[in-house]
Amino acid sequence: MKYIIYTITAILLILFLRDIDYELLLLQVDQLGFKIIGVIIISLVAYLFGTLAWMFSINSIFNIRHLGRFFVVRQIGEALSVTNPTGIIAGDAIKVYLMSKVGYNTSQISQSVIISRLLTWFSYLLVVLFVLVFLIDDVFTSKLVSVITFICLVGVAALLLLLLFHKDLWLHKLLAHIHRLTGWRYLQKHLPIIEAYNRDIYTLRKARPNYILIVIGLLVLHYLAGALEYFYILRILNVDISFLSALSMEIGTSLLRSVMAFIPGQIGVEEYGNKYFLSMLNVKDDGVWVVVSILRRIRQLWWILFGLISYIMYTKKNSKKLNHIKIASDGYIVH
Repeated sequence: MKYIIYTITAILLILFLRDIDYELLLLQVDQLGFKIIGVIIISLVAYLFGTLAWMFSINSIFNIRHLGRFFVVRQIGEALSVTNPTGIIAGDAIKVYLMSKVGYNTSQISQSVIISRLLTWFSYLLVVLFVLVFLIDDVFTSKLVSVITFICLVGVAALLLLLLFHKDLWLHKLLAHIHRLTGWRYLQKHLPIIEAYNRDIYTLRKARPNYILIVIGLLVLHYLAGALEYFYILRILNVDISFLSALSMEIGTSLLRSVMAFIPGQIGVEEYGNKYFLSMLNVKDDGVWVVVSILRRIRQLWWILFGLISYIMYTKKNSKKLNHIKIASDGYIVH
């Protein structure tokens, strides 16, 4: 299987490199100069929102003094998620391991990682619904149909809230019912895990209801900051684009990255995703999608390097508490 993944990755990389106009690329990047730093700053803000969301996912008193440690560990995990074929499995595993080895409760950290991941997906769906609400008038000419559609979208959002946070664990019950109807073995295998996740979220909501709202708000801001990155890049490339269009690009490429997470670094996936969504927004300049992709790759490489250096410094600083660790091919930690 891994050879198939590597082959797909290599093909996408070759196709992307073939489509680049290197002369135009160098000219445009040279013209941008220090404006590239803005991309790093915006991504820093997005990652800080993500870190704070993770911290509020822990069923304990929030302490801002721990922000630095959580940020560093999160970036180590995210860097591993991008570069490892197992994606978030490896990244989340090392987050739990590193935090548990410096005195944090393993169970609480593990639950917080799971809760923040689930609420990330939930927040993503909220952002999608938000975008759809604004697109209603563009899609439907009838005001009545627009109102009905809006009510339906609000109903979907309310249903999502109930599925995640209801005391009777509705998400688990719904998936269990689907399993009974379909006999899907994959679902049967993961039902106990889903039940545990659903219970963890309900427990946090019951113990600290404000934390749940704060986490969702921070994760929505995380996606908005991601959209701001697209908006900023396209604006400095003199492309006239609205923030709503940039947000549409963010949710579209995020979905692609999630689906194709098994490809290391999503090489080629994000690039051609950028090309597709820019064409959907009537941006026809062939050089724009390449420059957008390159700038986002520069940002990504910066944070991967940050994660690598942070891991070396973090493990050195906590060498008395940390043993040597290795990530196996299945994404789990081997001591």
